Amino acid sequence: QNCRYANEPCARGTEQGCPSDINPPHSSDGFRAWEIIEKAPLRWGPMGEPVGFDWPALLALASAKSFTGEIAVELLQAAEDGLFEGLAKRAEIAGQA
Repeated sequence: QNCRYANEPCARGTEQGCPSDINPPHSSDGFRAWEIIEKAPLRWGPMGEPVGFDWPALLALASAKSFTGEIAVELLQAAEDGLFEGLAKRAEIAGQA
């Protein structure tokens, strides 16, 4: 959804599709995690690249939504892992251009 605003390739139809359409949540916990992740602030590196979630802010958002505990941390960590995979894929594609 956010990629549409950033004019990402998936929004322009140059990739397989939007990751949020390809990998939708499958549980109520997954939907809760997705809702939090969409609002999650990122930490930025010195070159302006995202280096992960701002975990204190992310956990505060989760807590405000009463989404806490082991499953919350597991799903949010999996989302950050997915962020890194997507960034690596984007860098690989950019390197081929």
